[in-house]
Amino acid sequence: MEEPAAKCAVTCRVEGGRLVLAIAGELDLATAKETEQVLHACRDRYGEHLVLDLTSLTFVDSSGLSVLARLLTAAEGRGGSAVIAGPLDVRVARIMRVTHLDRQVRIHPSLPAALASPLPPLGTSREQ
Repeated sequence: MEEPAAKCAVTCRVEGGRLVLAIAGELDLATAKETEQVLHACRDRYGEHLVLDLTSLTFVDSSGLSVLARLLTAAEGRGGSAVIAGPLDVRVARIMRVTHLDRQVRIHPSLPAALASPLPPLGTSREQ
């Protein structure tokens, strides 16, 4: 499933028992609402254990960051888990560091590393 949202595209697929959500382009005020709808539709259809593949995300502003934070919180609130796969664009990595989102969710150096990370035990939501 692939849906363009102006300058942002989302691709979702199931791999290794997790939903891989690849977000490419710019996640900003202009693209946030439509992108969030696509992300939640994928999550509702395919599951709550998420890997956000942000390797092709080139820009994120506060609106986009809010979309990511709500997505992660919703998945974990429904018993799922979430990790981020990089490598991240320098600008994306910086905003995640400045806003401390990198402390809220584990960021792996690659998609294979993210998929190889263990799921959290039942009853916990944050991956270490």
